[in-house]
Amino acid sequence: ISRNAIAHIASYAAKEISGADVVGHRVHLDPALKPIFSLLPSGVKVTFTKDGKAVIRLDVVLNKGCNVTATCEAVQERVATVIGLMCDLVPFDIRIKVARIV
Repeated sequence: ISRNAIAHIASYAAKEISGADVVGHRVHLDPALKPIFSLLPSGVKVTFTKDGKAVIRLDVVLNKGCNVTATCEAVQERVATVIGLMCDLVPFDIRIKVARIV
């Protein structure tokens, strides 16, 4: 399974949590000047260890007033569950970085 696929799955899973969002996709312009989103969310980084386990780093944006710890734990749990179900891969490390609170 590619890093891009895991990154997209992790991004969509994180967005399912109320009060959290992943730092947005990069926008590029095609020759006709229509915006095209890149294939990889800019707030998700996926690497693999030598033994093939995934390390997923998510840069999240949280809503002001939410419980930061509880929201980040919910994001970690949701991403781990969805990746495990969809990819038959259980990431051993999901790192959350709070990029902004809006």
